[in-house]
Amino acid sequence: MNNANRQVPLSKVCHVPAEARAGGGGTGTPDLASVVRPRGGVGGEGVPDLASASVVRPLGGVGGSGGPGPFAEARPLGGVGGEGGPGAVAGVRRGWRGERGSAVVEFSWLALLLMVPLVYLMLGVFDVQRASYGATAATRAAARAFIIVPAGLSEDEARSRAYEAARLAMKDQGIELSSDQLRITCNPACLEPGSTVTVELDTEMPLPLIPDALGGERPAVRISSVHTEPYGDYREAKGTR
Repeated sequence: MNNANRQVPLSKVCHVPAEARAGGGGTGTPDLASVVRPRGGVGGEGVPDLASASVVRPLGGVGGSGGPGPFAEARPLGGVGGEGGPGAVAGVRRGWRGERGSAVVEFSWLALLLMVPLVYLMLGVFDVQRASYGATAATRAAARAFIIVPAGLSEDEARSRAYEAARLAMKDQGIELSSDQLRITCNPACLEPGSTVTVELDTEMPLPLIPDALGGERPAVRISSVHTEPYGDYREAKGTR
């Protein structure tokens, strides 16, 4: 059906004044030209304004008979405070805004609960990887420092040089190394042609962000590294005890 031919009900576009409720001219029938006024409209042509449409309720009789009259009091549809504004639409919009705000809060809490364990796990992995790299570098540096000891130095001095090299390698990674964490063994003998030197390092990396005030030992990850370096078959013997 064409929208231009659609008829709008009188109850949605008209306002009936009070004088029309009792009837006119003693006949009980009001004069439409004098009592019907358009509600709203566009360009004065009487086109209805949906925001100001009304509902008509029967109020009086016709000609004093007490029956329902053809016109009655107009009551605005929707609106806030009886003004006829689009109150329903405004209420729906306010509900949407409220739900959108709740979604932001829920997403923030969910992201926080997921990010905290993830960040802690990444910190722990980084610390363990740093300690593992330091242990590997320390055993390699200690073994090489041990076999290239200058002539005239004893085996104990070679061990001291090896420990100092390992300690510097671990310090570069922010880890302190104690003497009991490093062990040096030789096969069949130290600083002899055809022999090998093996350096073993055992240490522990505590998990991050755990205070000592909780009591007991902090949980830690054990790190170990082993490196073997040959002395060489055609080198002179070095080192005396």
